[in-house]
Amino acid sequence: EIVKVPTEPETLPEGSDNLVLSAAGSAIPSGRSVRFDWDLDGDDRFDDRAGESLTLAWADLVGCGMGDDAIVLEALGFDVTAFDVSATAIEYCVDRFPHSKVTFQQADLLEEQAQWQQRFDFVLEIFTVQALPPKYESELIEKIAGFVAPCGQLLVIAETSKVPRTFENGPPWLLTREHVDVFASHGLLVEGQVAVASDFAGADKLLTTEFRRPGG
Repeated sequence: EIVKVPTEPETLPEGSDNLVLSAAGSAIPSGRSVRFDWDLDGDDRFDDRAGESLTLAWADLVGCGMGDDAIVLEALGFDVTAFDVSATAIEYCVDRFPHSKVTFQQADLLEEQAQWQQRFDFVLEIFTVQALPPKYESELIEKIAGFVAPCGQLLVIAETSKVPRTFENGPPWLLTREHVDVFASHGLLVEGQVAVASDFAGADKLLTTEFRRPGG
């Protein structure tokens, strides 16, 4: 029998380096042995980590995660480079998909990645910016937009809210619609946008925006 136990992240002061997730206060039925499995990448599969409590760096929540999106893009015919700041996550992806030709690479989005500047014809961004505190928003958006090659496309998927982005309102720190203008300010044109109702707690819409960098 599988017992689903709801858990909540502990509140951290702004500037903290780590996020602590704990299920220690969960109500466990008497006499049952319970294993705690965690879904960290929002794919509704509890296959990312195991244990009663986890301590994660904020940056561990950003990147290709378990690699599923990269594999989907590969199946669509793309030559894919997928990165994550966590070396453990990259090793997991390589072991999980041994026959894939995806280039899984350890890298930090908050550091300079000159080798990827305007290199990619298609860039996929899903929930990355909202995973880190608001103070990183401008830098993250600039770095992601910078990966898009001339004539290339960027697809951004984000949960949005009408509530201002403050540290106290996360995690996650849902984006406002103004993030579209910030991406566009880095030389990108908005090609299309789809907004649908979101069932994520606190979100107004699930917003998908397609950008293009003009040819040079």
